[in-house]
Amino acid sequence: MLTVLGFVILHENLPNLKCFSLYCDTDTVVYDELIVPLLHRMLDLEKLHLYLIIGYKNTFIDGNNLKRNIINHMPPLNIFTFNIRTTVHLHNLN
Repeated sequence: MLTVLGFVILHENLPNLKCFSLYCDTDTVVYDELIVPLLHRMLDLEKLHLYLIIGYKNTFIDGNNLKRNIINHMPPLNIFTFNIRTTVHLHNLN
């Protein structure tokens, strides 16, 4: 069991889940800590729909990130629909 921002995270796999949709229209800062580990538990997922606004990261969520962190962990995935907006704050633009 893991606790992140006061939430208890269970590490049990979700093998019977075939379709999952996550819609979050407010900035989330827990993509790496909560969302990616949750998706890794969905081993037999066939359809995935994500609508996320990711805030305050140092890098964009690009195709390489999606492939490495999501697609490669879900071999049965046939449909992946996503709209992911990443807010990156740039500092020292001199």
